[in-house]
Amino acid sequence: MSSPMERAARALCRLDGNAENIAFGRQPMWKSYIPEVHAVLTQMRDPSTEMIAAADSLACAVDTAAQWQAMIDTAIFGTGLASALEGVQSSCL
Repeated sequence: MSSPMERAARALCRLDGNAENIAFGRQPMWKSYIPEVHAVLTQMRDPSTEMIAAADSLACAVDTAAQWQAMIDTAIFGTGLASALEGVQSSCL
């Protein structure tokens, strides 16, 4: 399975009407969209108040902001979600 970064880059490539795997430089065209995807994911890293409230309404929530940031960090930097969540307290009983 491809990473979220790759899937987003491929989607942007298609949205622009480009073939994903056509050569661009010495790489597939979709790879040229990685900087745009990185910029978007970086801006999405911090959730809005509304997003936190929506997630907090779920049963058995983990610290929502930390969980969101860990998921986005995983998409951007490729770190494992489990290691990113080490030390985060769960409210599950």
